[in-house]
Amino acid sequence: MKALRLVYIILLPLLLLTGLLTGRREIYVLLVAALLFLLSALGLNIWTFISVRFSQRLPSTKAVKGESPVMSIRIANEMPFPFPMMTIHVEAVLPSEKRILKLSLAPKSEAAFEIPVSCAYRGEYRVGMTVLEVNDVFGLLHMKFDLRHLPYYRMKELRIYPRLIHLPYLPAYERDSKYKSSRSVTMAEQGDTFSALRAYRPGDAGKKIHWPAFARRRELLVRNYDAPTETAVMLLLDNSYVGFAGEDLLRYADMACECAVTIINCSLRAGYGTVLMDASPEGELLRQSDLRNFQTLLEALAVMPFPVKGDPLQNLRQAVRSERQIKTIYYLTAHQPQGFTGRLMEQVYAGCQVKLLLLGSEKQEEPENTHQGLLQLPLSFGDDIASMLGGIL
Repeated sequence: MKALRLVYIILLPLLLLTGLLTGRREIYVLLVAALLFLLSALGLNIWTFISVRFSQRLPSTKAVKGESPVMSIRIANEMPFPFPMMTIHVEAVLPSEKRILKLSLAPKSEAAFEIPVSCAYRGEYRVGMTVLEVNDVFGLLHMKFDLRHLPYYRMKELRIYPRLIHLPYLPAYERDSKYKSSRSVTMAEQGDTFSALRAYRPGDAGKKIHWPAFARRRELLVRNYDAPTETAVMLLLDNSYVGFAGEDLLRYADMACECAVTIINCSLRAGYGTVLMDASPEGELLRQSDLRNFQTLLEALAVMPFPVKGDPLQNLRQAVRSERQIKTIYYLTAHQPQGFTGRLMEQVYAGCQVKLLLLGSEKQEEPENTHQGLLQLPLSFGDDIASMLGGIL
């Protein structure tokens, strides 16, 4: 096709030059016929772009890392004449997974494609058709139309949530467990945090019986209390690191959010309130005491930008001054900040555990324990996060 196009381009000025030199009428007739053929091919390409009908659908605009929703694309020719060869570019989550669809449509026909969309990394992505290329039958004109410039066309928005790895509860110091257990019982008996009414069970204290409800329903109901959850875990996610680019940045962001959601889920299941912070100037991103609003955490991590301008260590230093019940600090980053150990040893000496997770480390080294309460763990891209985190949680 390229050779024919080149011959055609050379032929036009030759016919014009020959006609001017010889003045023969048949040369001009051939030149006009060639130009008319070229104009008709141009018009057919433009008309094809105007007349083609297309649609694309995703079963859902939300997915979890590891899933593969199928995007349906339909191209239809509703005209009584055939369409020339068309090439459609389809954007995916990863640049390496872009698809190119080639087709030509007979009159009153259509073509349908089912394209799996690999959700390899968390984040927000735009997927779908981007460019439509049209070629005439002889390959003389190759025209590109960017569908994204059309006022009525929108690519599909796909939000991918980080994968949640279910691990056992976070282990607590034995003294903390005894304190927490006794404190929970005391709070429940004293009734400091009223939750709801529930049916009476043998062994319930008589003072917990709700007598007004008994008078109305003729059924024994007792007051149910929730023990207040302390903020015991602080997690700082460093989304300001600029050492990665391209797909490596996607890997780092995905691993950081996956570790964060796993650690926070373990903390909340163990009954420890958790604070999530990032490197942005706002610092505190989310504060949770139970699993009831866990979807809010997933939403926050799915849309968290990487990188942002900020100082995560500065945010952490400011936060630990106001938090008095912190028992464990998790710091998720791609590099060990200068002076990290010295600045947080004060928290370690006060009985707080500090766990530094170095994400994207190329060298697998043994965890460096500079102090009983300070643990450093390197995690490389592709590591089994479940087994690596299970060893330190």
